Amino acid sequence: MSTRVSTKKLKDAVNQAFNAAGKKPAIPITEYLTIKVEDGKLNLVVTDGNAYTQVTIDAPKADDLLATVDIRKFSALVKRTTAEHITLSMVDDHLKVSGNGSYKLAQPVDEDKYVFEVEMPETPEPVVEGVINADDFTRALVITRPAVATDVTQPELVGFYLDKDRVAGTDSLQFSLTKVKGVDTPLLIPVEMVNAVMVMRDNIDYKVYPDSMVGFETPAIKIVGRQLEGIEDYPIEGMTAIYEKEFEGFCRVDRREMLDALGRVNLFVEAYDMNAVTLTFGENQISLSSKDSAGSDTVAYQRTDKQKYIPFSCRIDVTSMIKLVTAQDGDTLHVSYGDERVIRMDNGDTTQFLALVLEDE
Repeated sequence: MSTRVSTKKLKDAVNQAFNAAGKKPAIPITEYLTIKVEDGKLNLVVTDGNAYTQVTIDAPKADDLLATVDIRKFSALVKRTTAEHITLSMVDDHLKVSGNGSYKLAQPVDEDKYVFEVEMPETPEPVVEGVINADDFTRALVITRPAVATDVTQPELVGFYLDKDRVAGTDSLQFSLTKVKGVDTPLLIPVEMVNAVMVMRDNIDYKVYPDSMVGFETPAIKIVGRQLEGIEDYPIEGMTAIYEKEFEGFCRVDRREMLDALGRVNLFVEAYDMNAVTLTFGENQISLSSKDSAGSDTVAYQRTDKQKYIPFSCRIDVTSMIKLVTAQDGDTLHVSYGDERVIRMDNGDTTQFLALVLEDE
């Protein structure tokens, strides 16, 4: 009784499962992968402790098989296999992997000596469902990621806000809004679930279930997990109000030139400088300088009839600005300025805001 599959297809599937798995020693189940072969399909199931992900490939002539293995070891073994096919079989309660050589992987057991299984949760009938384009959606997630909070003291900000026409993220000092055809009901999705969604291709079916459960599904990948709590506290209204604000100054620069200049000046920013770099908006260029002007640079404006110059200087967190500008994917950066609290950066359908660094007392 064995399962023989294409090494290339298995490598791709294992890589997708590996990226979705939590691999957290404090949560043992997140370090394992369950392989389930039935009805001509090979399913790989993992979890990050909240969301469960199932990756499926065809195995039309395979025998049924069920095994749970250490995801790191199995992934490394498959990755290093150069044979055209890999054969999986059970030998003495071990998973035998045959390709270039022959290897036996032990299965984990619980306190009652039973092999445990990473299983997809059962789901009730969805209350909302629809379809989103994977390429547009994952692009919006990639651009938004740098703005999403990592500090767990702000739990409702450690995730992505989705609604019918945008993806948003913030850590209260910066935020990003990208216009995209989204979901028909507001959702607050954990970063870990987004990591799994970002490997999806083609169209994605989304399903919203009772009890804050949500699912994303393609023919090859299925994800089910819980939303973050606190969506009612997410500051989307405040973000929208800032988005609608008019700025007095406006200029346009080459995004790559701006990013290079930020990187050069950042070399002269010291830890005690609060990562601050001064931006001075002139008639023809933006001047950048570190504290005491140890590093300074300029970025020329791209001429446009819409340009509006006002004298203005501000300090920004250069590390945050580099991350935001890097996440964008267009050639041109539209910068709006003149507000004492934030600057605005637009690139196509993405708008980013960065809070200014206050002057030293």
